[in-house]
Amino acid sequence: MEYFSEKLNRFAQSPPKYKKMSIKRPNEPTLAIREWGNPLGREILFIHGFSEGQLSFFKQTYSELAEKFRMVTLDLRGHGESGKPPDAASYIGRHWADDLKATMDATGLKKPVLVGWSLGGFVIAFYLSTYGDSQIGGINLIGSPVVFDPNLSPPNTGPVASLMQSDDLETNIQGSLAFVHACVAKPLPPEELHFMLALTMMSPAPVRKAVLSGMELSASKPEKINTIFQNTSVPILITWGSADSFHPVARANYMKRKIKGSKLSLYEEIGHSPFWEDPVRFNKELSDFVDGIQ
Repeated sequence: MEYFSEKLNRFAQSPPKYKKMSIKRPNEPTLAIREWGNPLGREILFIHGFSEGQLSFFKQTYSELAEKFRMVTLDLRGHGESGKPPDAASYIGRHWADDLKATMDATGLKKPVLVGWSLGGFVIAFYLSTYGDSQIGGINLIGSPVVFDPNLSPPNTGPVASLMQSDDLETNIQGSLAFVHACVAKPLPPEELHFMLALTMMSPAPVRKAVLSGMELSASKPEKINTIFQNTSVPILITWGSADSFHPVARANYMKRKIKGSKLSLYEEIGHSPFWEDPVRFNKELSDFVDGIQ
């Protein structure tokens, strides 16, 4: 597989075809969306993690998957090129659900497979809680502990998250850099590190505070989220890195036991970002998962 920098150079000379659009609604932040790949292919909607963006899925949208599938990516509110309201009330569950619904409606997605990384898995949970699963084909959860075992310790994100919320820019940058390092098990090549750090810095400190506060309010009853996924009828693939520094493998094993019919794909010596750290395997497994859905 080509190195990341080679892909950047090649696509700079001959960019892949994608459609860029914005969703504007009264009293709601604008959502930035891109459509990629085969317009006649089966559909996949990618939802990124905290303080990241739709370009986190660079290694999927700029891959052979584009020849086969119609892929949609979005910048969640508070992230990337989307609007960034500064108040916690803008980041409660119903807003995340409505944003996902608006994205599906605006792009005309019919029964897409939802791919949710970390925070993205919770966005899917809020969507299911509000709209149910009748309009989706399947779910791929990546490092997202949406079915929570109360006997396990909380996620190991506190120190880094605190630095990322600092109003002091130097502290903020150092926290963001530590966050990017913690998302992978092995050091990233410089060009990938720079790319991910730049994407991470698109979310300002006040917005990060608001997102985490809103999520805390929305997830105050984890047993409700647990029930959502346990009662979902669509196929679910759980993707997890064995060296995830935020969420230990015990969380993945717990989810596999609790979500009836789910499948667990464990990536040895991979961290919180299997789709980035091992894109060849991830893309193949995602392709097989989508193809296997009736």
